[in-house]
Amino acid sequence: MKKENLYRIGLFASMSHLTIKTLHFYQSKGLLLPVMVDEENGYRYYSSSQLLDVSRILSLKEAGFTIDQIKEYMDNGCDVKYLEKLKLSLLNRLAKTTEQLSKLQQLIHKDSDDLHPVVLTNLESAYCCCYKCSIDNYDQLFDVMNYFGKLMKQAGCICSDDDYCFTCYCHKPQPDKKIEVITCQKIESYQNEVDGLFYKEFEGGKFASIYHSGSYLSLPESYNKIIDYLDTNELTISSNIREVYIDGIWNKDDESQWLTQIQIPIE
Repeated sequence: MKKENLYRIGLFASMSHLTIKTLHFYQSKGLLLPVMVDEENGYRYYSSSQLLDVSRILSLKEAGFTIDQIKEYMDNGCDVKYLEKLKLSLLNRLAKTTEQLSKLQQLIHKDSDDLHPVVLTNLESAYCCCYKCSIDNYDQLFDVMNYFGKLMKQAGCICSDDDYCFTCYCHKPQPDKKIEVITCQKIESYQNEVDGLFYKEFEGGKFASIYHSGSYLSLPESYNKIIDYLDTNELTISSNIREVYIDGIWNKDDESQWLTQIQIPIE
């Protein structure tokens, strides 16, 4: 059998188009070991047949495989079955990535309001301080809420930690076409009776809800979406609809940053 020629690391580096530093790194990882190390001077020697191993390593690196994956492949005798296993893993990842890209593309082509889906959730009961009145238009709601806040202060109400504040609307329109609203604030306790305020335990239960970004003038679009969802899923409104004002004119100058949540109790 013909004896295989051995080459010192410098010459082998030139033959393989690798640097000596890279060959040292591959040795440290157990990926490409010298076939012989001179005990006297520490010189490393490689064989010509290892050029094929270098070719495999570089091909797999170019394909995006990690050093650990390449080592596992070579430790398994360069069995093609291992490559098939890696291929299957990549195809599965590709399928998931393709699905994510498809969903992302759908979101890109939707309006910003459509980014908020209708969700079903369970809300706990809430003990609230309430103020009921009639308004001519929705712009008056800010004045109502300011007045409501003053009444609550007079009563010594202590708001709950979750600061759940919402407005309820009556189902039936009023004869004089006024809008009847009830502003509500979840509280821990109150101290004094104040005219105009009343206290009520709102039942918890199942709700359909949706977030609305932007001006209140476009709220009908979100209402339309959530009502359509209820109709499609044959869900019935069981009580007063709630609007929760999370961000608005009191803390955001830009209308596009206003955030409201519509909560509809269902059965």
